Amino acid sequence: MGQKTSTTPRCVECRAEIPVPDDYAHGDHIKCGVCGTSHRVHRGEALRLVLADVAPLQDAERSMRGRIERLEDELIGARRSIGLGVNGLFIGIAFLIWQIAYGEQGLSVWTVVKALAIAVFFGVVLELLNYLFLAKRHRILQLTNEIEQLRHDLAEVRMKLRDAMRR
Repeated sequence: MGQKTSTTPRCVECRAEIPVPDDYAHGDHIKCGVCGTSHRVHRGEALRLVLADVAPLQDAERSMRGRIERLEDELIGARRSIGLGVNGLFIGIAFLIWQIAYGEQGLSVWTVVKALAIAVFFGVVLELLNYLFLAKRHRILQLTNEIEQLRHDLAEVRMKLRDAMRR
């Protein structure tokens, strides 16, 4: 006669089952015994629990969006950076000096053209090696993976926010 029945929906945060007595009305608050998250009881076709306080989720969402923007800027910078390719210019200048000093050639248009060709060739080769095998590729992959993970986490936070905002 004095028995209270209850249903056990899951906590939004830790997914632990929370027994909600039937005398809890729509909009009442209940706390998860495992993680301490405060929930609001939502009675509709089925009993659901939604977050009672969405301010921390909104702060997390703003923080994640800002972090994604910063990482995307870093990614653009990493893709644009010249890196090792600028060393091709130094190789071309060294070749030009070598030709003038030890090659017994004067400063001619042909010598300058050869030095420029060597500078461009080695610049492209070094930049390609940097992209394919060295730090630039590693940094680009690291930033890309971090952005993807943050976007996934942001989607989860937005889903929790949508659930909590529904009445």
